[in-house]
Amino acid sequence: MSRGSGSKKYHVYQIIIQIPGVQWTIYRRFAEFRAFHKKLKQQHPFFSKLDLPTRTHFNHKVASVVEDRRKKLEIYLQTVSSNLADQKAGIDTDTMDLEAFPCKATVTSAINFFREYQDEAS
Repeated sequence: MSRGSGSKKYHVYQIIIQIPGVQWTIYRRFAEFRAFHKKLKQQHPFFSKLDLPTRTHFNHKVASVVEDRRKKLEIYLQTVSSNLADQKAGIDTDTMDLEAFPCKATVTSAINFFREYQDEAS
């Protein structure tokens, strides 16, 4: 989905997060994915093997480019989630079993990327 207007127009990606018994939606710009990926690689070198879709300076607002990136980001997040669960690794300093997270608050406190911003909360 696009936000802003004119030369300040940018794209945000809708992410639907589901854990047993709860679902919520967040929106992230590509730059936020890049920051998340950088932090993830620093804390867990295993994730250096994962590729984030490449950054484009041209045509980044073209619908087909946005859709291709969306598909790649979806695969990226699914791979990250799966590997975190397999490794039972937390993003911050604690080691956690992601499959055993009892609630949204536990997930979002462990992985800031999945927190809702104030203007996203429903």
